[in-house]
Amino acid sequence: MKNYAYPIIDDWSQDELVKMIKLFNLTEDAYEKHNGVDVSEFVNQYNLFRQINPSKMEQKQICREFYDTSGYDIYKVYKLIGDTSKKRLKIN
Repeated sequence: MKNYAYPIIDDWSQDELVKMIKLFNLTEDAYEKHNGVDVSEFVNQYNLFRQINPSKMEQKQICREFYDTSGYDIYKVYKLIGDTSKKRLKIN
């Protein structure tokens, strides 16, 4: 059971919040699930993250806050996906 809170930006709409939580969940899946995360689903969600938060500084802040509370690195997952030709990614 997770014992941490997700970073939330007050400006996010309900729809954006749902999309961001999905990205956090997919990042967790990359680390926690035995078969990892679906690469195309993660990339799609990461692209939505960049649309919702177009500022690079804000993106880095959100990723850092999530990493600090969870130990899971959103950008690391995205970077490793770019280096793989597999359909699923599992971070060990």
